[in-house]
Amino acid sequence: MQAIARLDSFALTSEWTCASGSITSGPTLATASKSFVISGIPAGSTINWARFSGTFGSPYSGADELKAAGQTVGYGVQTVSLTPISGGNGTYTVEFRFKALGIAALSDGTHSGTVVVDSPTVTVDYTLDEEEEEEEEEEERLAANTAEQIAVFPPDATSFLTNGLAILFPISAEVKEQAGGEFSLTLTHPMDEAGKWQLLQEGWLIRSPVPEKRTPRIVMPAAALWQVSAATTPLYSVLPTWSKAETPVDQIIANPGMWEWQTGVNYPQGYYVTFQSKIWCSRVDENAGHYPGYNDYWDYVCDIDGTGSSPEYIYDPGTVAETLTQGEIVTFVADYNGTYMRVRSLRGVTGYVRRADCAETGNTSQTVIPAREIMAQVFRIQTVTVNDDTRTVTVYAPHISYDFGVNKLYDCQLTEAIPATAIAILQGATVTPDHRLIATNITSPAITADWSWGSPLQSILDPDSGLVGKLRAQLIRDDEDFFLLSNDTPETGPALRYGDNLLGVSWKKDISSLITRVIPRGTKEDGTTLLLPEVYIDSDDINAYPLIYLEILDCGCQVGATEKMADGTERTLTLDDCYQIMREKAQNRFDVDHCDAVAVQLTVSPLLLGDTEEYAQYKGLIKLHLYDAIPVVIPHAGLTASAQMSAYTWDAAPGKHRYTSITLGEVFSFGGRSVAGYNVATGAISYDKLSPGLVKRIRAMNQQNGGD
Repeated sequence: MQAIARLDSFALTSEWTCASGSITSGPTLATASKSFVISGIPAGSTINWARFSGTFGSPYSGADELKAAGQTVGYGVQTVSLTPISGGNGTYTVEFRFKALGIAALSDGTHSGTVVVDSPTVTVDYTLDEEEEEEEEEEERLAANTAEQIAVFPPDATSFLTNGLAILFPISAEVKEQAGGEFSLTLTHPMDEAGKWQLLQEGWLIRSPVPEKRTPRIVMPAAALWQVSAATTPLYSVLPTWSKAETPVDQIIANPGMWEWQTGVNYPQGYYVTFQSKIWCSRVDENAGHYPGYNDYWDYVCDIDGTGSSPEYIYDPGTVAETLTQGEIVTFVADYNGTYMRVRSLRGVTGYVRRADCAETGNTSQTVIPAREIMAQVFRIQTVTVNDDTRTVTVYAPHISYDFGVNKLYDCQLTEAIPATAIAILQGATVTPDHRLIATNITSPAITADWSWGSPLQSILDPDSGLVGKLRAQLIRDDEDFFLLSNDTPETGPALRYGDNLLGVSWKKDISSLITRVIPRGTKEDGTTLLLPEVYIDSDDINAYPLIYLEILDCGCQVGATEKMADGTERTLTLDDCYQIMREKAQNRFDVDHCDAVAVQLTVSPLLLGDTEEYAQYKGLIKLHLYDAIPVVIPHAGLTASAQMSAYTWDAAPGKHRYTSITLGEVFSFGGRSVAGYNVATGAISYDKLSPGLVKRIRAMNQQNGGD
């Protein structure tokens, strides 16, 4: 088995100078140190080997020296051996050296040669011990045996590979899931003589079968990484403080040179200075010529390293969560002040570390998350309804991932953060430490948001400010873990055809959100409204409707304003720049948002072949999954459509395990009467929300499939 870490491509540049047809200054030596973080290798594994590989481009000047990890390499794909770290997991550092050969025949001046290293990768090969292999095989067997059973567990259970306290035999069990929204189980159980119904209590856990799904292998880019440069440095969960809030000791410790005592200066009472490696506080207003320590004009506070405080100024050393060692990698979470920054260690501990004790690596190493099968999920009972007349107990249980919603976030602000960094900041800002997996294979767009003091679950599921909405991500939940996957190319599911594997279908069309003409607005230099010379942008389908549906679109651009570019540079917006921005944003309302298409939603009642006796041998061969693009054919209605599966209800009762309804529509439409998934409650979600742009998508899919 192998664990892999990757970096983005990088370049090594060597320079030299020429004069009068000869090299006057030899090529410089270009060096680079790149760190790769390997994780996920089980403890006790046998490490077979570690290797670096990459594709080295050929510099036009040739190379006098080209090495990786101290070993000479050539051009093209190259592989060198590394010394494996004990245990396999950890940071592998690879040193690179390049010196150009130099070309004397070039014209006079400075010249350079560059080697580009593409796809730099570290691979560690390992073998599981026989005992661990047997344990994994046993876990797989247990998972396969228990996935079909509905079982109840105590509220503090952490493992669900057994059948818990009891196997349940409910009268009915319905799983509901909406894309990016509600995920819940409603179960009705008889008041049986064995007393199993008494285990159905608020807060207790139920493991239930769900539609099978599989998460793909994810290569997740890392967030901003820093490397500990000091021999050791504390990671504080609570920072050191002073008893007097007005004492600016932390500022002085961070920049002692700015507070140095100057002779001949009268410092006001309460002013702080540094003198002879100590911090002093003035006791009087007139102290010129009286240097600290000479008499009682000054009070000694502490040494400039924060130690040795006097009784008058009590020093709280704070709380050290763990001690970091030199070379260890931490993930940057947020700026705190000039002295400390908030980081997350490789062990999932978040706290504050001295900025001066770390160095930014510029590392973009990646984490590989293996694919996993999902066959059963855990739900936590929220409400219990006992009906003595029918002798039944009905429970409503949201998915266990909603446990994340009871936590809170500290200050949690993001500015142009890539998705992986946004996730690291989110997890690093939780009030109660939380080590669940939040994984994504999405690398853009950059995210700007303020999640401070809110629920971490809201930061994932909120349709406006959460990760799912901002990234337009497919959300797959596996118990406590979240997977945010790209929706660029949804899987195509099996066709549903009336009279074959489809019992019935209903659909709804609505024009209440239709827009066919957009008037974009900007701002002139004097603050007045800026309109396009042509005033508005029309949809190509504007004549397909009896009325013109108009929208005023504020584009947020102003002539003369400064705009930050993607490469970090800035530009001052001209009138033509603003016109271009306004036209693009207006056109995107049609091309991206599809606001000019009738909203359509399909609700179908499927009959899978395996659910009938005559086709029982095909059970399990036809699979439907949330987010699949599913063709639907209703010949007698003249309807041929294809849309993504956005919600379903599934019968989880023993012996059933089938879809009872499927909703097809726009998975990122949160309008209508729907409720955001982080705010789920019994009966809160209605599945009759509409789907802007579905008609246009259906048309495009049908054309790709050869239809009309």
